Amino acid sequence: MPELQTVERFIDTRLPDKIREVLHKEFADQKTVEIETAELVAERAIKWARTFGFFVGIPIALVSLILGFIGFKTWSDIADAEQKIAAASTGLAAAQTQLQTAAHQTADAEKRTTELLASADDFKKQLDDARTKLAAIPELQDRTRQLESDVQSIRNFVNKGGTPIPQDRRAGSTACSTATRRTWRAWG
Repeated sequence: MPELQTVERFIDTRLPDKIREVLHKEFADQKTVEIETAELVAERAIKWARTFGFFVGIPIALVSLILGFIGFKTWSDIADAEQKIAAASTGLAAAQTQLQTAAHQTADAEKRTTELLASADDFKKQLDDARTKLAAIPELQDRTRQLESDVQSIRNFVNKGGTPIPQDRRAGSTACSTATRRTWRAWG
């Protein structure tokens, strides 16, 4: 068993060195892999940051420059502008409501105007009819006087026992109506 002891001593002295050597190699390789992985992650993060900066940073910078050129220098300027826009929106909504109300009133006024024009046309027709009738009144008055005269002549004729009325009395009015002439013919 001395050989076994020799082998054990050899293993005891050599084994820890071998284990350290293997572990050192393994850890060195592992550290190298970790370092390389960290470098790749950092490179990828830098590329993404550049892309982000290009697609987001440049537009933000341009908007900031434009706002600065317009006159916005602080966040309170933007908040003030937002309040002014809100106030203008409220005013615009009120103006739109007033416009709609005015449009409804205009439509109602147009409807009423149309109705009034139709009423005015009807009134004009009635007025024209009334004027025509008024124009006929003097002629009707003349006819009425003539008829009264003719009736009086007939009464006189009948009262005198059928004595003919002289022509000069009968022809006193030239506007003798057709009905009166027929009556004279029937009596005469």
